[in-house]
Amino acid sequence: MSHKRSWLKRTLIWAGPIITILFLVLAGFLYWVLTTTAGARWALVTAVRPLGGSVLEVSGSVWDGLRLGRLTLPLDQAHIRSSNIYLEVDWKRLLERHLQVNEISVGYLQVDVAEQSDKKDNNEPFSMPSIPITASIDKLTLGGLQIAQSHNWLSFALGNTRASAQLNQSSANVNINELEFHFLES
Repeated sequence: MSHKRSWLKRTLIWAGPIITILFLVLAGFLYWVLTTTAGARWALVTAVRPLGGSVLEVSGSVWDGLRLGRLTLPLDQAHIRSSNIYLEVDWKRLLERHLQVNEISVGYLQVDVAEQSDKKDNNEPFSMPSIPITASIDKLTLGGLQIAQSHNWLSFALGNTRASAQLNQSSANVNINELEFHFLES
C-alpha cells in the first residue's frame, strides 16, 4: 500500500506543476488572442488562410470591439468580399446564456454565389432548431450589398441598411429600420 502511495506522490509532485504550467500557458494564450490586436489578427489570419481568404487592416480586440479593413473568403459555394467591418459583443452576457451583439457593421459586402449542380427538392417546411442560448443584435448596419450568381451580378444592390434582431428558442425577429434599393445599369 505504501508503495502505491509513494508512486502516486511522486507522480503528483512532477505532473502537478507541469499541468499547472500548461494550463497557465493556455490561459495566457487565450487572453492574448481575445484582448490584443496582435492576437486577434493572428487568430483571423490563421482561420481564413486555409480557406484561401485574407484579412487586412485588423484593429481593436475581440473582447472590446474588432475592426477589419477588408475580409475576403473564396468558399466553395460563395465568394465573399467585404470592407470596413466592425463587431462589438458583450461577452459577459454569455454567462447568462445570452449572446449580446451590440453592433455589427459592414461598409460594403459583395457575395458571388456559385451555381449549385445538384438541386435537392425539399418539401419539408422550415422548423427552428433548438438552441441553448438566446441572441440579440442591437445594431446591424450594412452600407452596401451586391449579390451575384456565378459572376452574373443582379440588377440591384442594397444600401444604407439599419436593422436589429432577436433570437430565442421559439422565434426569430428582425426589425428593419432603413433599407435602400439601388437599381443598377446593365
